[in-house]
Amino acid sequence: MQVSGFVVREASRRGSSWRADGSLADELSSANVVGIEGIDTRRLTLRLREQGAMRAAISTIDVDPTSLVQRVRAAPGMDGADLARTVSAAQP
Repeated sequence: MQVSGFVVREASRRGSSWRADGSLADELSSANVVGIEGIDTRRLTLRLREQGAMRAAISTIDVDPTSLVQRVRAAPGMDGADLARTVSAAQP
């Protein structure tokens, strides 16, 4: 799994492929990836297009909004980050 977090309007409760061994929730859990649903993803996309990349946090452990905002602000910014390098394969 190559995501840090999973954001969706509505997660499917059933596998969409006959090859699926488990549910999406099982896969996210086994990869230690946090997910959130109930998000208006069209509005989120529009906001990102208009305002650019933003730092954010999703947590199931630290649910205090003030604490999460402090953690996000303490994280490195996106300016100058070479994100393509971190997600690209070394070899085809």
